Amino acid sequence: MRKQPAKWIADNPDAYKKGVRSFWLNAFSSPWTPWEKIVLKFLDAKDDPQRLKVVYNTLLGQLWEDRGDLEDEDTMLARREDYGTRPDGTPVELPDGVLVLTCGVDTQDNRREYEVVGHGKYGETWGIVKGYIMGRPDTPEVWASASLPSRARAATASLRLAPEQGADPRQQADHLLALHHRRRRRQGDDHG
Repeated sequence: MRKQPAKWIADNPDAYKKGVRSFWLNAFSSPWTPWEKIVLKFLDAKDDPQRLKVVYNTLLGQLWEDRGDLEDEDTMLARREDYGTRPDGTPVELPDGVLVLTCGVDTQDNRREYEVVGHGKYGETWGIVKGYIMGRPDTPEVWASASLPSRARAATASLRLAPEQGADPRQQADHLLALHHRRRRRQGDDHG
């Protein structure tokens, strides 16, 4: 097969007109990798998802899609955790194990997507709130007018600053003060 005449057929001929050429090849087209080696690597990795992912990405030239152990969206939704309600009937914003909240923001051309995550002991995490803020992030109006929605602010406000058992309160106060000074420096105010 390697000695047969071959011709490359473009999937996107319009890209050539713009001067763009890209190729997607797998290891079967390589003169330096015998097919037997590719097949053996695949058979060796077929029962280990992490190793199989490497074979798919590097040898087969295919994107790996990790489907997990869920059959469909209903199965995933059924695994949601209800944080419960307070005695007055209002929903609990944070589970009891949450010690720290972080908020990640992904900036796109037309929006900012965010997620507030609660972190507990031993790497346990909870998704607290997730959403998006529409608008071009490179405009000052979006940054001035749009802040995290009220549910995310309420979740952050309800975080309790309870001292860890056995921890020195003076040391915790020093950490909080250092964080406060770092935040002020980032905002351009060294007086706080």
